[in-house]
Amino acid sequence: MRPKLYKEKETVEILGVEVFATGTHNGDSYDVADLEQMVGAAEKVGFEAPLKLGHMEDADTAALLKKEGMPAFGWVRNLRVQGKKLLADFMEVPKRLGELIKKG
Repeated sequence: MRPKLYKEKETVEILGVEVFATGTHNGDSYDVADLEQMVGAAEKVGFEAPLKLGHMEDADTAALLKKEGMPAFGWVRNLRVQGKKLLADFMEVPKRLGELIKKG
């Protein structure tokens, strides 16, 4: 069971966030079947994935989380394929960060 975000922190939900899409990324090609495999693998993992900011190094992420007093920047739920995109719902995202994500 994952830790809950501190109750004194106001959080938001952000539904239907594009987290990946078909195409070529870092020299590798991905199609819809690959996205569906990602969803299947996520369902088998057995834990809820924590959010991190972009491609921050783990030590930088940990330092920022500690400063903010949180175990994660939120949690990924409901990973799914829609068309050629991989979507997810971000749950328990700190309100301040949620506002930034919604602005793109």
